[in-house]
Parts: sequence; C-alpha cells; structure tokens
Amino acid sequence: MGTPEIGAIVLQDLLESGLKIEAVITQPDRPCGRGCKLQESEVKKVASASRLKIFQPANKAELTQAIKGIKPDLCIVAAYGMMIPNEALSTPKYGMINFHPSLLPELRGPSPIPMAIMCGHGKTGVTIIQIGEKMDAGDILAQEVYELTGKETTPGLSADLAHVGSKMLLETIIKIADGAIDPKKQDEKGATFSPIIKKSDGEVLFKKYHAQNIEQAARAFTPWPGIFTTWKGKKLNLFDIFVQRTDLCKASPLSAGRVALCDDKIAIGTKKGTILVGSLQLEGKKRQTAKEFVCGYPDLINSILG
Repeated sequence: MGTPEIGAIVLQDLLESGLKIEAVITQPDRPCGRGCKLQESEVKKVASASRLKIFQPANKAELTQAIKGIKPDLCIVAAYGMMIPNEALSTPKYGMINFHPSLLPELRGPSPIPMAIMCGHGKTGVTIIQIGEKMDAGDILAQEVYELTGKETTPGLSADLAHVGSKMLLETIIKIADGAIDPKKQDEKGATFSPIIKKSDGEVLFKKYHAQNIEQAARAFTPWPGIFTTWKGKKLNLFDIFVQRTDLCKASPLSAGRVALCDDKIAIGTKKGTILVGSLQLEGKKRQTAKEFVCGYPDLINSILG
C-alpha cells in the first residue's frame, strides 16, 4: 500500500527481492498540470509494469472492502496517504507493518524527511512499526540510524531511506513469519510531529530567518514548494542557494532582504548572515542564472525583497 515515489522505490525493491506481492493498493488517479489530465501514482506505474493487481479505493469503506477481498497474510504500507480503518487493520493474518522514514517516535506524521533537513538534524533513519489505531504510534519492529551530511535534498534522501527501508522490511517479514519478532513500545514522551507542508511554507521572510535556515529550507522544499519571495509585487523563485562565507565577498553586511551582486551570484541579506542565489525565476518568465537575470533586470541590485 503506497502512493508517491518513495513508496514506488520500496515496491520495486521488494519485487526485485523475489517477495510475492499479491496486490497493490494506491490512491486514485488525480488531475494534474494545466490540462488537468489524470495522473497515475508512482506506485501504480511500478505495479502496472509488473502486471500486479491494482486497487484504488476512493474512501475508507472501499479500502476495507478491497483488503477483505484480497485476504492478505500481511500488508506493507509505505506512504499510502489514507488513515486505515480498524476493520481493515484486523483483516491480514499478520497485521500491517509500516515503513516510516524517521527515528520514531521523532517526526511522526506526513513530512518527516523534509522536516529533518529543514531542522538541521544530524541524523535520521527508518523505523518499521506494527500499524495501530494512532498514527505512527505502533510498536517498533526494527529501526536503523542514517547519518546526515548537511547536503541532502528531499528527493535524494527519500530514495536513500527507501532503499534502507526495503532491506529492513524483508528482514522484518522473515522474522514475523518465523515468530521471532520482538516488538517494542514507543516512548510517547519523545514524540514529535512533522506537519503537512503547504505552498506558503516556501516563502522566505528575510527579517525572520537566518541564512542557514533558508539554505536548509531550500534543500527540504526541493522540488516543492520551492523557495520564493516577492519583487515588485511578483513572485520570485530562488534556486541554487547556499550560505555566503565571510571571505567570499568584501561587500559590507547586507540588511535583511537587501540585494547585492557577488561575482556571478545574487547576495541577499537575512536576519543573520547572507545567502547567495545562483538562479532565479520571475513569475511568468523562464528560469535564468543570476548573471542573466541581472542583465535583464539591473534594478534588482540594491532593492529590498519580500
């Protein structure tokens, strides 16, 4: 049971391992893009290529009916996107297990990967849990730490954790089948939560955020919602962001939101420190390098953004 790219990677890994997948449950096709064409989920694409049975229930009642019809020994959940009703939870012989890309009980909820990056964590990981009634609060069946370098983006880290999780899932399934699993309760006192990311979260408030905060958010919010500000009443997307070293440019410290030119980069002041931006995209225009953008819009220099 899964829907986005991270679930698709898990499914592909499990299939390549030789595990017998009886069926795949994923979210219904959704309209996407300017033409609002129906888009298949990434999990459905993998399932279709492997000619697996596919179910796309639109609600909890249909989900329960699908699982009862499949009569699975075990359900594996990887970013499915719907709370599972109790009646469905009790249907599989060995219950349901969930791949969660964090060190539970830390970062429960829908966005553990971008939040680990955004908060500057030094490590994250993968936890396999038995699914219960409360979201991401089930007993821990397996857990593995993954050290972070401080350069990760959400897509890259998602793929890495998916591969780690696939291996852990296989090991966990074998233990479940052998009756050798040793569940451990989560420590509720250590529980933290990751919120649903909104489009507005990508807006940079230069007077509020430090340069390091903005750099971390840029990596966390790749590819969506991205990092953006406003200039002359229009949305201005910022790309290729990193924190300016004090020795990189000899210009005086910039006030929050103030723009300067630093070699071939745009420098923008923040509450503390300066960020350098390699490319920009003004609303309704194509993405350009900082040098190209300044050639077309020289009045950006010394303006104040936001």
